[in-house]
Amino acid sequence: MKLFVVALLLFIGRPACAQTAAEPDTLVWSYELPRGQRVLWDSLYEPLRKQYRELLRKAGVIPNCANCGRVSLSMQIEIGADGKMQACSILQNNIYCGRKSAKAKEVLYDGVRAHFEKLVFPAELRGRKIAFQAGVALKC
Repeated sequence: MKLFVVALLLFIGRPACAQTAAEPDTLVWSYELPRGQRVLWDSLYEPLRKQYRELLRKAGVIPNCANCGRVSLSMQIEIGADGKMQACSILQNNIYCGRKSAKAKEVLYDGVRAHFEKLVFPAELRGRKIAFQAGVALKC
């Protein structure tokens, strides 16, 4: 009976382990990173999170529930083997602020790109494609 339970646990646990070990070249969302990598990512991303409101102010956008409740971009970056950002792109535009949407998109994208271009990523994140949300979304 004990052998059956152990075999069953190994069988059930194996697919879960295989799913968490993503290939470095595949796109992974920041919240899906293994714990150690997630902690490293959060420490690099946190200073950027604090800059969002200032970036939006530059674009003349003030998030509000009346007509600008979501100002965010789904983005991805590719990190090279040397620890430098190799590419930065927008996966989805979630900016709904009328005529100022295009300017907000441009300023937010440029701010995110500039932040990550300055960094040298730790070895644990090198060779990865990481997707994340950049911006502000209000709970209206």
